[in-house]
Amino acid sequence: MMKLSHLIRRLKKPEPPPRPESPVSTPPAAFYAVSVVAEEHACAAALAASDQRFLARDAPRIPLPECTRPLECKCRLARFNDRRKTDRRDALSFSRWYSGIERRGGPGRRTTDR
Repeated sequence: MMKLSHLIRRLKKPEPPPRPESPVSTPPAAFYAVSVVAEEHACAAALAASDQRFLARDAPRIPLPECTRPLECKCRLARFNDRRKTDRRDALSFSRWYSGIERRGGPGRRTTDR
């Protein structure tokens, strides 16, 4: 009898949707980068490093070793998904701006091309 009532309750209640994986358990991007964000009254080392992006594994520690005010340092690291600041495949890309003769005869191999 107990099993039958348990089965009826399960049939009445829909199962909750699966929970998304927590950000902690998902592996980080292979090439995510960080950049030094120099706060106001930052030292010269932080201002010089703020123009660069570093791979996360090569990132400098805050406060920077060359920091002149390590006890008052308010600099931080900002995270980016990629080390590049701009997309390399832009106006200079050959495939996007190819001006030669189109030699493809038929539809493509994908079903969406037909």
